Amino acid sequence: MFRLALLTTLFSFVFGAAAVFAHPAVFSDLSFADAAALAQKENKLLIVDFVAVWCEPCHAMDSDTWPEPHLLAWIKANAIALQIDVDKETKIAEQYRIDGMPTIVVFNPKANMAEMQRQGGYQEASQLMDWLNEVKTGKDTVQSLEEEVADAQTKGDEESESKARFELAKTATNRMQFPVATEQYLWLTDRCLSGKPVHPSLMEMAFGMHKLVAHDPSARAQFLAIRNQMQGKNRVNWCVLSSVLDDNDSILRWFEEAKLDPNQKEDLKDCANLIALLLLREKRWGEITYLYPEPLESIKMTEAKSKTDEEQYMLCRKIAFLYATYLAIGKDDIANSIADYGFKFSNTKTMREMLLYDAAAARQFRPVQLVWYLETLKWNELVLAIIVGGCLSVILIGLAVNLVREKFLHKG
Repeated sequence: MFRLALLTTLFSFVFGAAAVFAHPAVFSDLSFADAAALAQKENKLLIVDFVAVWCEPCHAMDSDTWPEPHLLAWIKANAIALQIDVDKETKIAEQYRIDGMPTIVVFNPKANMAEMQRQGGYQEASQLMDWLNEVKTGKDTVQSLEEEVADAQTKGDEESESKARFELAKTATNRMQFPVATEQYLWLTDRCLSGKPVHPSLMEMAFGMHKLVAHDPSARAQFLAIRNQMQGKNRVNWCVLSSVLDDNDSILRWFEEAKLDPNQKEDLKDCANLIALLLLREKRWGEITYLYPEPLESIKMTEAKSKTDEEQYMLCRKIAFLYATYLAIGKDDIANSIADYGFKFSNTKTMREMLLYDAAAARQFRPVQLVWYLETLKWNELVLAIIVGGCLSVILIGLAVNLVREKFLHKG
C-alpha cells in the first residue's frame, strides 16, 4: 500500500507539473459562452484555436507560436483567446464545421459574434500576427491577391502572374477558400505539365497542394484525373502528383520496375528524394543507399540548387533521412558527417528536430541525440524535463530498494 501511495503521489506531481506547462498562457480558461460574453463586453475579437491532443502542428504552435511576446501583447490588447479540444467539445466543433486541426477562427464582437475569418494549419507567430491585423482592419488578402493576378494578366507579365497565383493558392488554402485555391493550383499545374516557364515548380507547390487535397474532395478528384492521364509521361511530375495524392504504393511499384530498366536511370535520379522518404517509412535502408551511394555529394548538389524556402526545407528533410539511413546500416561515421554538414547548412532547432525524428523513426538512438534534444528545449521545458527525470529516478530507485529489501526479508 505504501508503494502504491508513493507511486500515485509522484505521478500526480509529475503530470500535474506537465499540465501547468502544457497550456499556453495566452488562452483563457473560460467556457466558449463566457469568453464570447467577455469579448462583447470589452469590444474585443474572440480568437478560438481548435486543436486535438494527437495534432502535432497544434503542439508545435503551443510551443513556438503562441508564447511569442509580440503576439501575446497583441492578443492581450485586442482579443480574448480560447483553445478548444475538438474531441472534448464535439458540439462546438460540429457547429463551426471544424474538420482539420489546428483551425483558428476569429469572431466579431460587433456582429453578435459572427465568424469573420478562419485559418487552418501551422502558423508562425509573424504569419499569425499579419493575418490577425488583416482581420481586425477588415483587409481581405485573398481579394488583394486576386487583383494582383488580374493586373499581371493585363500587363502580360507571366512571371508575376505565376508568383501571384501561387501566393493566392497558398493563402486561399489557409483561409479554407478551397475553390479559389484549386483554380490557382490547376492553372499552375497546367503550366508546369505543358512545359511553359513557370515559378514555382510542381515540386515547390507540392506541400500546399497536399494540404488542399487533404481537405477538399473536389480538388483531390481533379488532381487525381490529371495524374492518371500522365502514365509514362514526365515521371518526375507524375511522382510529385502521386505524392500530393498520398498514392505512395504507385510510386513504389514504379520504383521496383524502374530499377530493372536502364532507360529509367535518370528518372530515378530525379525522383530520388520522394522515393527515399517512402523507403524510409518502410525501413528499406539498403534501397535508399542504392539511390544515394555518395550521400554528401548528393546533399551538396541539392544545396547548390536550393534557393527558395521550400527547397531549403526539402534539403533539411534529405539530410535528416540520409542521417537515419546510414545509422540504420551501421555506418555511423558517414551518418555523423551528414549531421555535421546539416548543422553547417542550418544550425537550427528545426534541423535538430528533423534529425531526431528520423533517427527515432529508424529506432537508431545515439548519446549525442540527447544533447540535440536538450538544445531544442526552452528553459521551462528543460525545467520540466529535469523534474520528470528526477521524479522517475526517485520512483525507480524506490522500487529497486523495496525489491531488494523484500528479497532479503523473504530469505530471512
